[in-house]
Amino acid sequence: MVKFTLLFLVVIFFACSQSYEKSYTDLESAFTDWYFKFHPIESTFFGGATQYDSTFPRLDVDAREEYLADVQRFHIELSQIDETKLPETEYVNYMILTEFLSDEVFSLQKSKRYQWDASLYPEIMYNGFVALVDLDYLQMSSRTKAIAFRLEASGTVLDYARENLKFYDKSTVKYADRIIESITLLLDELPMKIMSDNNTMDKIDNHIKILRHNLKYYGQWMRDDYSELEKYNIEKKPSEISELFSHIVGKDYAIGKVSLLAEKRMHKIQDQLFNLSLPIYLRENDEPVWVDRDDSLSVIYWVKDELDNHSINPQEYISSIYAASKKVHDELNGNRELYINSIPNIQIRFDNEYSISPSIARVGRFQLNGKNKEVEYLVKPLETLQLLKINMNRYELDILIMKDLSPGNLQFQQSLSKNSQLLRQIIQNDVTKFGWQYYASSYLINSGFGGSENYAYKLTSLYNALKIAGLSWMEIQLGYHEADENDIIIDLAIKINISESEANQYVTNGSQSPFHYTQQFIGSVEMDRLQTDYKRKNKNIMNLREFHSRILMEGCIPISQLRKMILN
Repeated sequence: MVKFTLLFLVVIFFACSQSYEKSYTDLESAFTDWYFKFHPIESTFFGGATQYDSTFPRLDVDAREEYLADVQRFHIELSQIDETKLPETEYVNYMILTEFLSDEVFSLQKSKRYQWDASLYPEIMYNGFVALVDLDYLQMSSRTKAIAFRLEASGTVLDYARENLKFYDKSTVKYADRIIESITLLLDELPMKIMSDNNTMDKIDNHIKILRHNLKYYGQWMRDDYSELEKYNIEKKPSEISELFSHIVGKDYAIGKVSLLAEKRMHKIQDQLFNLSLPIYLRENDEPVWVDRDDSLSVIYWVKDELDNHSINPQEYISSIYAASKKVHDELNGNRELYINSIPNIQIRFDNEYSISPSIARVGRFQLNGKNKEVEYLVKPLETLQLLKINMNRYELDILIMKDLSPGNLQFQQSLSKNSQLLRQIIQNDVTKFGWQYYASSYLINSGFGGSENYAYKLTSLYNALKIAGLSWMEIQLGYHEADENDIIIDLAIKINISESEANQYVTNGSQSPFHYTQQFIGSVEMDRLQTDYKRKNKNIMNLREFHSRILMEGCIPISQLRKMILN
């Protein structure tokens, strides 16, 4: 009788756990279907549902209310599932989905970008066209048909702008102009990128003509009518900044402690830089009279200037990128601890003139084609990078290639594309993504990359880390701590050795991508901490291949969840 009772309880427990798992997986499946319906551009990008390739997202009042109601309904249904009873993978996905839904509610009810950002609407159109033009999985007839429908629907997107925008933000007009210029350049090339019968091509030509007119009118509307709206108040209380921080960076971090952490990190990096720089400095100079920390910094920055002499010849830019890519891949072929995936064929060319690269890209952007066996690396012109204050020596270029391609973001996206969990492809955590880029490049360098020039790569990597920590410090000081802008400009220039005019540009542009550098800083700190904790737990481990493989297998999930998966 006792045995029967125990068996009965085991069966009941197993059945309940199976019920929880099925309830969650059914809900997740319903969510992805719903997500592609309301995010047709992402549906095109991920190949989610071809019936949405012809549409843009609706942004009218009714659609926003429906979207918010659906999000809240998903949240209620999730809350009825006991996540502690879910298997490990489903538990993590549950947490990812819960966080995403919370962020969406914040975006609609608090952030309300649709009410003040004039660049949002041309950005939607741009992304919708580029998703169809750049990806190779759609047949030409389907691609052309979808492009024709999106061209025809583009006027509605601009109508949403005039209906929704209630506040004027001058900074968004400049970016909107840039996007409109890119769309115009894309429209110039579009007839050469598609093929169809004469009747269809004539319709497309007419749609293009109408869109050009609408874009020109929208640009004028921004200057005449939009500029007359009530000015958007970008000043926020510390509590509001803290809430924004929790949705962009994560709820596991305290914004009040990040600034102090960044300062400590900068001092630590400066000490590391000094220890590496002094022997190189003394080859050419007498030992300084050590009075204060500024004398140590002068040694560091003298060596940095020496490294900058190894500049890139603008006439050999593409060949320099090709050489850097080959050098990194040759090194990876001999480092099986870090590179887990097969190395794809990489074609390198200048990016299309109409391209606006994502912020995650450093030198260029890549496209995975041919079932991920081939990669196109589309490179920004060197002058564009210089305008973005990315002035590279050849060591910097090699490191940026590591971050953009392999073992950085390309390897991450390769692994994600093989992941059967669509949710993790749709919802990617930028803190983890930036963290892996930093970690992977640092690991390769610390493994001896560059041979006799390894010291130069270590120094350059540390300079980059110093800059990211300094810019994160700037973001927190300006936003949360409400520091004076002029004081921050002076301090930032000193802390990371840049001119005050460059520091002023960072401060001025800070509001365009809130906490962009803090995401990178937190990601780098957390990935280092994860490796340290993993090695402490696995004291007898011979190499870190399993560690790297697990990170890539889990994907861009929040680092708090990644820690549980790796360390437990």
